[in-house]
Amino acid sequence: MQNQNNKDEVLEKAEKDLSAVKDHYIARLVNELQGTDFWKLRRAYSPGWLATMPPCGWHVPRAVLMDLEPGTMESIRSGPNGLIFRPDNFVFGQSGAGNNWAKGHYTEGAELINSVLDVVRKKAENCDSLQGFQVCHSLGGGTGSSMGTLLISKIREEYHDRMMLTFSVFPSPKVSDTVVEPYNAILSVHQLVENADECMVLDNDAPLK
Repeated sequence: MQNQNNKDEVLEKAEKDLSAVKDHYIARLVNELQGTDFWKLRRAYSPGWLATMPPCGWHVPRAVLMDLEPGTMESIRSGPNGLIFRPDNFVFGQSGAGNNWAKGHYTEGAELINSVLDVVRKKAENCDSLQGFQVCHSLGGGTGSSMGTLLISKIREEYHDRMMLTFSVFPSPKVSDTVVEPYNAILSVHQLVENADECMVLDNDAPLK
């Protein structure tokens, strides 16, 4: 009887955790992937994991936030979670990819990628025992698909013996009417097959069902 009660408690806690993830993180994927929601949940449930404790007294995520345009970075900085990130962990360009996979992978993204890798290296060097990397990105837009997979390939080259896990949001015609989203996703999948050890495939339409 005691074992059954313990089992019920574990299942109840797991259900609450999954509900929290769905309500506070997955639901935001309908329109835009917000990695900041991941960190909000991480601080609540396991603050010491994937974060460092500087003299300021609160956990600071070992996260690098990148985009090819400054707008999203400014919205994160000014948002409720903006203060938990170090200012030098934001890396962004000025033009954006314009939903063009080639721009993010070969031109604008290629020009910015070294700045991103510099921050990644600093974070890796500060780890006592680096196990791997997690990348949260969307495959429908220009930056997440093209520059996101470029970053993954560069990290794979430099840290080939570490795990690469991605949370990849696939596009849905029910959510966006951008005609090039399927092309961006197809071009990105090849990169993920080559360079990622594990991909958590997320459907951009699933939270609406």
